[in-house]
Amino acid sequence: MSEQDPMLKELESRWNAEKDKVLVRATVTKDAADFLENMAFNDFGMMKKGALGMELTKLLLIAKECLEKQNSE
Repeated sequence: MSEQDPMLKELESRWNAEKDKVLVRATVTKDAADFLENMAFNDFGMMKKGALGMELTKLLLIAKECLEKQNSE
C-alpha cells in the first residue's frame, strides 16, 4: 500500500473496525479476477489479510458513487 494514499489508509481502518462484514460468494470471469488480484496487490499487498475483500469493497464503493452521481444528473 502506498504510504501517500490517505484514501486507502482510511478504507483499511474502516475495514478493520467494521464488525458487520458479509461473506459474498460469486463467480467472476478470469479477467475480472485477475484485475481484482492485481489491484489488491498494488493497493494492499496480497499478504495482508482481507486484501481482496478490501479491494472489492473499494471498487464497489467507487462504482456506487459513480452510479449515484450519474442518476442524480
